[in-house]
Amino acid sequence: MNTETREQIRNAIVAFLGDRPTRVFSVSELTRKRDLRQAVDAEFDESHVKDALAVLMGFGLVQEVPRKLAGLSDYQITSEGVIFRERNIP
Repeated sequence: MNTETREQIRNAIVAFLGDRPTRVFSVSELTRKRDLRQAVDAEFDESHVKDALAVLMGFGLVQEVPRKLAGLSDYQITSEGVIFRERNIP
């Protein structure tokens, strides 16, 4: 996967989560969302979404929200991510 496609996935995730700041989503939910699929010009899978989330967490735009009893994690945009989305992604 090329750099442009990875950037499209990251931007699509920030835009999607930024429009729903109070909700949390799993990797599989994000991968299936039509909004994300339409925003990216290539096919992608859960591994690509996980990689994008790791980068976004590194920038402080997304946070991991562990599920208490499942041992799994969901993801939610941070306040910095909402500001980034409002300023940079139409």
